[in-house]
Amino acid sequence: MTNFVNHFKTGSIHTAKIINFNVIFARKELSEMQKRFEPITERTAEILDFIMAAPEIPDDDGLKFRIRLCSEEAVVNVVNYAYEGGLGFLEVNTDSEDGWFSISLKDGGTPFDPLASPDPDISLAADQRQIGGLGIFLCKQMMDEVSYIWENGCNVLNMKIKTQ
Repeated sequence: MTNFVNHFKTGSIHTAKIINFNVIFARKELSEMQKRFEPITERTAEILDFIMAAPEIPDDDGLKFRIRLCSEEAVVNVVNYAYEGGLGFLEVNTDSEDGWFSISLKDGGTPFDPLASPDPDISLAADQRQIGGLGIFLCKQMMDEVSYIWENGCNVLNMKIKTQ
């Protein structure tokens, strides 16, 4: 780094600002992880391991359990239903900022808003309920924020949990 700075040292304040910006930008990326998985067939465990290995994941077993369970529910839905034959992609992004840990799952599969369906009636016996919807219901109960958008031809599910 010193050689780099000395090489470009011109006495110009603009050079110093650009170098300083790059250092700040590199530090920011340490709290954010992103990876694209393609294809996704039979890679659920690998995707979940990636999420749980995030450097900023909270050091609290209860929060880790909630993050793991909700991530698994969402990832399994994408792997099983987003693409015919599971040959598509899943982009996973984790981030930590201001006391929040967030997970973003982006896929290019069939458009589907999991939040649009009504919550299952959990007062009914399991054999009396309609199939489906329990996983996203759990996510909405266990995470502090869950949102969905259809953006640039992709499903994007965002989940956030307060860590402080």
